[in-house]
Amino acid sequence: MSQFSDGLSQTIGASERRQGDWTSGRYDRGGDDLLGDIDLQARSDDPDWAVSVCTGLSPRSVPHESRGGETWFLSGLHCSNSNHGAPPNATTDDCSVDPLNVDLHTRTLHSGVFAARSAHLGGVNTLAMDGSVRFARDSLALPVWRALATRAGGEAVSLDD
Repeated sequence: MSQFSDGLSQTIGASERRQGDWTSGRYDRGGDDLLGDIDLQARSDDPDWAVSVCTGLSPRSVPHESRGGETWFLSGLHCSNSNHGAPPNATTDDCSVDPLNVDLHTRTLHSGVFAARSAHLGGVNTLAMDGSVRFARDSLALPVWRALATRAGGEAVSLDD
């Protein structure tokens, strides 16, 4: 806990993420993830870069993964994790920026944009590292949302910002 210099109540540990529909023939934003086939040499750790890649993909032109929320036990952003690259309930599609050189059933998605998503009107529930559950509005400023994902970034923000 001492490594959370931003504060346990100011660091989000988990958020909601909608489950996919497991239907490969139909795309559902919020439950399915687009699979961008990005060359490892072209990748960047910049979240804005990943958002721009995902924005440029179309459900009609790239494959998608419908097993979002499949399990909490396995690793990978497509299972039950989200990240703070895009705001809660983003209007953009979620996508992986991992290369597609592995079979779908053994692939683990580690990079991309996987927004916190819910069926709630106006936001998502979050779990802070102090154990409190709070509602994050869809309108939360992206820099604030991203700052809430760091434990020691030196940002003084809250869900009320």
